[in-house]
Amino acid sequence: MDIANRKSIPIDLSCFDRRNMESAFQIFGVIHNLLKDLDDIRQVSREVLEDFKNQNVAYLELRTTPKACEFGRYSQRDYINTILEEMDNFN
Repeated sequence: MDIANRKSIPIDLSCFDRRNMESAFQIFGVIHNLLKDLDDIRQVSREVLEDFKNQNVAYLELRTTPKACEFGRYSQRDYINTILEEMDNFN
């Protein structure tokens, strides 16, 4: 929600209330619409790592699909490198 609020992007979170396959895939659309620059990718990567650390997770497998921003702000390589940098810098 921080990213949506910071960018004044209205989002519909009702897909989180329903438990079916259609809603499950709508969640990805909500996320994709919010992550528009590398700072967003960096923030989300860091928050995911922090959340799992706070849950005392000892082993974590992160999965993502390398995406290029449709606005040309970053490439697929930039996307992956940003996530890897956050993982490397995470304590």
